[in-house]
Amino acid sequence: MKKLLVSMLAITAFYSGFSQKVTPLGSMVVLPVSDVNISSEACWKDPNVLGVQLRVNWRDIAPKDGTYNWKYFTTGIQLATTNNKWVVLVVNGASPPEWLYDDGVPQWTSTDGKRAPYPWNSILQSKWSAMTTAMGSQFNGQSLVHAITMWCGGTSLESFFAETQADATALDQIAGGGAGSGAAFWESAAKTLITDFLGAFPNTPLYLATGTCYPNNDATMTDLVNWFRSQSPATRGLESDALQKYYPSYGLFPHTTLLASSISPIMYQDLAAISSPRMKGATLADVISHGEKENAKAIQVYPTDPATDETSLANFNTFVRAK
Repeated sequence: MKKLLVSMLAITAFYSGFSQKVTPLGSMVVLPVSDVNISSEACWKDPNVLGVQLRVNWRDIAPKDGTYNWKYFTTGIQLATTNNKWVVLVVNGASPPEWLYDDGVPQWTSTDGKRAPYPWNSILQSKWSAMTTAMGSQFNGQSLVHAITMWCGGTSLESFFAETQADATALDQIAGGGAGSGAAFWESAAKTLITDFLGAFPNTPLYLATGTCYPNNDATMTDLVNWFRSQSPATRGLESDALQKYYPSYGLFPHTTLLASSISPIMYQDLAAISSPRMKGATLADVISHGEKENAKAIQVYPTDPATDETSLANFNTFVRAK
């Protein structure tokens, strides 16, 4: 708690003199993690694709403790510069370098086999803070980096952690405070990791990718989202990576009890490529239309999707007044 308070005071002082970048707006493509074909992807030449999400795993950019390889991101930014695009950057901390575990950080394994390093571990927090600080130093000043989607302790980029009651019981035991104590325990760790991003990216919009972090009817994730959105003055957005023809539903932002209509900005990523069976025969037009109803300001599709329906991408850009 003391570390969190000190960090927030430093952030408040650091904000002075910084202006906010433009938030992601319009049709995007999300590339594969550390895409080996990044330079030849069709999205760079597609006039209806305005932005590109670039994803890496932590282990990809930190082969040694304290050493960072930003080549993938810098290549993407150069391609964006050449082709009049902007980018969103992602480092997934759920896939850390092996040296982190060698340093003694325990690994969480959920009942369905999902894994992540313990986000409350002091070594993890120290190493993650160093990485985000280095990342911010490299990219906060880059005008074409329109946003960062944060990892804040989930078993993926999204904030899934203790999804089942069995997971909750295991987390409660680690927290040591009895039934339900794991929820606040995980949330406190997530706030610490988010605070690192707040300090490293004072004028870059930040997005929290929601997920079921504890099975308490979305109470913990909603509380975390409300805290995150209260951190001023920079832009605080939400992301969901499961947009489908009929999801999200009931007007609620995924894994929260908040109305999507009350949140801005929102960035959605399609659950899968349109050709995937997971999309259940939906067309790109179906999915984008639903995203519009759910207050999307940016929608990420997959590299093969634009060729199926360029018109829907163009229409979404018009809908959000991106072009």
